Amino acid sequence: MEYNKTELKKYNYLIGQKIKAIRDLKGFKQDYVAEKLGISSGHYSNLENGHKTCTLYILIRLCQILDTTPNELLEGCLYH
Repeated sequence: MEYNKTELKKYNYLIGQKIKAIRDLKGFKQDYVAEKLGISSGHYSNLENGHKTCTLYILIRLCQILDTTPNELLEGCLYH
């Protein structure tokens, strides 16, 4: 299967915005979440800005840290 780079960028951006919205709702700073994930603040910022693809491991850990579910995190992102 070949990935459409334009679509992948769009999904990365939408998912990143959803992560940011939930993080803001919880009152967490980027540095806090990055530390909990064990990644640099820059890497985390790139996830939220859609410049990096979120791995399955990071997705699961984000759900734990943000006390959310993959469904809530991905809701509205995949059918845009």
